[in-house]
Amino acid sequence: MASASPLTPSFVAKPPSQPHKRARANSDSTPTSSASTGKRQRTGGHGHGRKPSAGHAMMAVSDSLKEVANALARDTTGPTSPQRKAQAITAVMKMDLPNTEKIRAFQLIRGDTSVADVLLAIGEDDPMREEFVLAEIQAHTTN
Repeated sequence: MASASPLTPSFVAKPPSQPHKRARANSDSTPTSSASTGKRQRTGGHGHGRKPSAGHAMMAVSDSLKEVANALARDTTGPTSPQRKAQAITAVMKMDLPNTEKIRAFQLIRGDTSVADVLLAIGEDDPMREEFVLAEIQAHTTN
């Protein structure tokens, strides 16, 4: 057994051969999964495993708002509800109906745009147009 050198007393510790490292608990000594290494594993389909940046999130919100605005702006090509009602009233005025029936038709059109839409969908020269108006008047007066 080697004895201590005459210049170094036996109670003085030798310097460590490796630099001092923080001691780990036994459970940390052999990492078996990525959870024990301290690194987070992200999931959720971001491709490369990174969280999208704030800039990417802002761009996604901006794109979504543009899509909503475009969807709202698309349906402005046709006549508005008041315009369709006015066109239907003009069509009723051209019909050979008594004034009392025309007034009832106007009241129906005023209350329900769908009556105006159906009336306008029937061709101008089609006799079914007047029959439709009379049927609507009858359906609403018997209720």
